[in-house]
Amino acid sequence: MQLIVPGIDDHELLFSELESLKMKISQSNSMMNVWEIIRTSTGYPRAQKVYNYLLTLPVTIATNERCFHKLKLIKTYLRSTMHNERLFQLMLCAIEKDKLDGLDLHDLAKQWAKMKDRRIEIPSNN
Repeated sequence: MQLIVPGIDDHELLFSELESLKMKISQSNSMMNVWEIIRTSTGYPRAQKVYNYLLTLPVTIATNERCFHKLKLIKTYLRSTMHNERLFQLMLCAIEKDKLDGLDLHDLAKQWAKMKDRRIEIPSNN
């Protein structure tokens, strides 16, 4: 907790403060009511720091909205231009990402190049 909220020196004391405030907090219907309870109660300095920190965090969804809008544009474009086989292969890559991350791309490129060279060297049966 100390890394997230500055000034929290003891996590166990914070937990015990929140445990003792649990009944009052559960009866509240908004974050501002919780803040009023914590602010007016004495003996809860860690809980006050945490709630003060939570209430002053900037809340924005603009970045998320932009990302989803861009994703929607890309998905629409891909859906209209991509064949099912390619879509299936890309989905497979996304699902098995942990296995793909462990592959050596340089080695795979060499193997692919060798396969392409072999195709050229195969004589025709004519």
